[in-house]
Amino acid sequence: MNTEPASLRAFLAVGLNAQVRRKLSALQAEWRKLGARVSWVRPENLHITLLFLGDIFPAQAEDIGRQLDEVTASLHPFGIQVDDVGWFGSPRSPRVIWAGIRDERAGLTSIHGRISQRIRAMGIGLESREFRGHVTMGRVRSAKGVHELTSAIASAKNTQHGGVLVDRVLLMKSDLTPPGPHYSVLHESLLKGDTANGG
Repeated sequence: MNTEPASLRAFLAVGLNAQVRRKLSALQAEWRKLGARVSWVRPENLHITLLFLGDIFPAQAEDIGRQLDEVTASLHPFGIQVDDVGWFGSPRSPRVIWAGIRDERAGLTSIHGRISQRIRAMGIGLESREFRGHVTMGRVRSAKGVHELTSAIASAKNTQHGGVLVDRVLLMKSDLTPPGPHYSVLHESLLKGDTANGG
């Protein structure tokens, strides 16, 4: 009998509050009416991906949780703004629709760098591209209706969607299902520094 533990698809994320989710969901609802073929991220799944881990084993998830606890233990909670919208790719062939992040203290970049270093030391391969904090709102599936979509997105640029307090980092599992991915929290690491002295 095969006793090899099943792998799981995992990533590190920062969650959004209800206000920001509502505002982004309202934009998605407007853009959905344009008829472009986009797989829109469900409002409850909207998040900021800090690090995509890919397929890992449960034992590795436990080790990652411990590493994450060590990284966040001395960090102070901090605020970011969810501002702007746009897309990755050309206007004729957009791939991902996103909401932007304004992180004036580069706190997300710092956490990303620290935990990436530790996870690579565990022997887990990671993407080498530069970290760009954003919220994925949808993934474009075909060229149908993209002109109307990108025009609508361009007209909504510089929109402010609200602030988010980053006080924890989540190790998430992604299960692919026919209606779309289902996310669940494997581990939660709190930023335990005193906000009055450093947040």
